[in-house]
Amino acid sequence: FGLLANILNIIIFLKAGAKDSVTILLLSLSASDLLYLTLIVANMSVEAMRLLAPSHIWTFDSSILAVFSYWPAMIAYDFSSYITVSLGIMRCVCVALPIKFKHVVSTTKTIIFVVCLGAIAIIMKLPEMTEYRISCREDPQTNTTTLYLERFNYVQALQVYTILNRAIAYMVYISMVASVIVLIIKLYKASKIRRSCPSDLSDSDPRKPPTQAMSSRDIQLVKSVVLICSIFIVSQSAFLIPSMARLILPNVYDNTILAISAGVTYRILKFLNASVNIFVYYNFNRKYRSIFLSLL
Repeated sequence: FGLLANILNIIIFLKAGAKDSVTILLLSLSASDLLYLTLIVANMSVEAMRLLAPSHIWTFDSSILAVFSYWPAMIAYDFSSYITVSLGIMRCVCVALPIKFKHVVSTTKTIIFVVCLGAIAIIMKLPEMTEYRISCREDPQTNTTTLYLERFNYVQALQVYTILNRAIAYMVYISMVASVIVLIIKLYKASKIRRSCPSDLSDSDPRKPPTQAMSSRDIQLVKSVVLICSIFIVSQSAFLIPSMARLILPNVYDNTILAISAGVTYRILKFLNASVNIFVYYNFNRKYRSIFLSLL
């Protein structure tokens, strides 16, 4: 479902035209989610074969396919996370400083910004990826050479990876929660302003300054961003809570059932996070909905 949904998202956003920063970010988010789900299929397929066909004879070490599809998939997932956070923060600034922010962010700057986010996502995963290399193993009995995955420099790479990525994960999470809180407050204030506005413009007092209220389109856009960010917050909590628990109680996941449950929950929420945005777009983006219905 996630693969089909993100392909549809990309088609619709391209048809709509990436003429503003929000559309560019949403298009990039859909492309990144599609890449993540595509790459993770290979990793999941290897895991399924190991479980369902343990006696299957591989012509090479199956870990090669599993690892070298998993880490690029994690890069794509982190890229999606950075885009989501940027979307929330940018919408916060846009709501707080609409006039100033409008002239700061252009489509060209947004594209450059997205490329930089992709570069950061790759750089942050390099320490973990450098611990693997493909080596050859010779079998004198059959006179054959097979490829296998070798791990080296594991302890140092893991330390660097843990420090960098955990710190960034917590910063991203806190920024996202703060952005959502600010946007919810702005939505609440906007709804109060709209309710307090007189239904008949002739009854308004011309001596009073005009009330700064968000338009219906802006309100719908902010609602969609809040929902996208909230989905991300829920999915990331399945990683951050166990991670924090492991820091406080190092042996908390010695219980196999607890460890497996945490891992499965986190994986399912990651899949949902990369798949369900289509419902948000359909409900809160009029242009997206019209193109979607025309495609049907």
